[in-house]
Amino acid sequence: MKKRKKLNCILSCVNDNKKVLSIIYIVLLVIMVGILGYSLGASNQSSIYSRSAIESSPARSQNVLGDRIAPFYANPFDSIDAEEVAFPLAQLRGCRNWEECQVLCSKPANFQECVAWEKSQE
Repeated sequence: MKKRKKLNCILSCVNDNKKVLSIIYIVLLVIMVGILGYSLGASNQSSIYSRSAIESSPARSQNVLGDRIAPFYANPFDSIDAEEVAFPLAQLRGCRNWEECQVLCSKPANFQECVAWEKSQE
């Protein structure tokens, strides 16, 4: 009789441990899914923030590097009225009118000169 009670006790302890282990497994699974979801969300947010930082950066940069800055470069003659400028412009290789200066400043080799000229107008 005592052996049977001991056996029942052992079996009930094993069954209780199975419940505890299954609960631990479920909790660990939920934690792992949460960590995965967080890391996916964090990486998505970081790409959104970096994209918005690039898009919100000023179009005119002081550190112009020719072709490397081309996607972020804004030709100063796209936003300047021709009547506001006294041509010819010695600083821009003596361009005589708005069209010449527009063409000159659209070439990557001249980005630095054009940005420097634009800054001198501020």
